Amino acid sequence: MVDSTDDLNLDVDSEDSGKKKTLLIIVGGVLLLVAAVLGTLFAVGFFSAQPDSDTNAVADTETSEAAKEPPSYWPMKEPLTVNLASKNTRYIQVGLTFQLDNTELAEGLEKQWPKVRNDLIVLLSKQDTKALASEAGKQALRDAIIGTVNTVLAQRKIEGRVRDVFFTKLVMQ
Repeated sequence: MVDSTDDLNLDVDSEDSGKKKTLLIIVGGVLLLVAAVLGTLFAVGFFSAQPDSDTNAVADTETSEAAKEPPSYWPMKEPLTVNLASKNTRYIQVGLTFQLDNTELAEGLEKQWPKVRNDLIVLLSKQDTKALASEAGKQALRDAIIGTVNTVLAQRKIEGRVRDVFFTKLVMQ
């Protein structure tokens, strides 16, 4: 009878150890799965320190209106045609679109357009054909146009500035 009890106990022990091994394999698999999910979330930046867009909404309300607005564009209604300062009788025809700081500046630019137009005509009439033929000459003209328009706006105490200017038409003959 002792032998049969020992056999019975041995069978129970091997049965318990089989259940323990199965349990360990299941727990190990679950831990591996959790580690894989956490690793993936970490890799895609789920745990990054950057706040999400909902918390940025509060910060956005504190910034100035001009910084939040996308740039505004104001195209000239008609191109400027001006004689160039060169030996040969040559002229330039220029169409421009201005990139403005804000949308309100378009109204101020429209009101001051006669002065701006005059100053641009004077600026263009001083240009040399050879200088304008190069890329650097065209860029210098763009910079001069921005400076001229911003000077008029500053003199007239109009808020906002021209950020950039784009040629929509540029003909020299």
